[in-house]
Amino acid sequence: AEEESSTKKSVKRALDRLHDEPPPKTNTLTQMRQFVQAGDEKWVRARKAQQWHFKGSADDDKTHKEHMATFRQRRGLDERKVAAVCGGNKTARETLYGNDFQECPEADLDSTNFDVRWTINHNDINFQELGPFQMCNHFPNSGVELGSKVGLARNLKSLEWFDKISMDTFFPRMYNLANPWEMQDFVEDFVFTAGDLEMVRY
Repeated sequence: AEEESSTKKSVKRALDRLHDEPPPKTNTLTQMRQFVQAGDEKWVRARKAQQWHFKGSADDDKTHKEHMATFRQRRGLDERKVAAVCGGNKTARETLYGNDFQECPEADLDSTNFDVRWTINHNDINFQELGPFQMCNHFPNSGVELGSKVGLARNLKSLEWFDKISMDTFFPRMYNLANPWEMQDFVEDFVFTAGDLEMVRY
């Protein structure tokens, strides 16, 4: 009981300190490879950030449901949620349609008539028109620098030049096979790894 009371007091103190303070723009890591136990203040900040991110109100939810009900009726669709999958991502398509989503008609793929949107290209999503109750597989302003595997790999590899941190210490090896030098690195890595595994087997 005493411990619970102490926890409540510390949470209240953290809430008082953060009453009008906006959520932080950084995560809870102070430096690479050093994880910090989040205290009350950080939990409150995270909660505020979450509430801001999922900022839809009950009115927004009702409006979205009514809009989608009208759209489904107009297109002759059933009551399931609508998934708009753009591009040839077979796995995403099969997963969504296998979990009680239905396919968005092709004529409406570029519209805002969907509950979930899955695209390969970041630019296929109009974030300005995205409602609070619509989900997509990209983040605004992430673009190709972090939102694509090639961009992510390039930025992680550049850490070694800027911060003297090797990507290999915290992230799996990855190669851009469209780049001939990285293709060569991949082939060498594959050969050495296969050779090492054969030696371990005997």
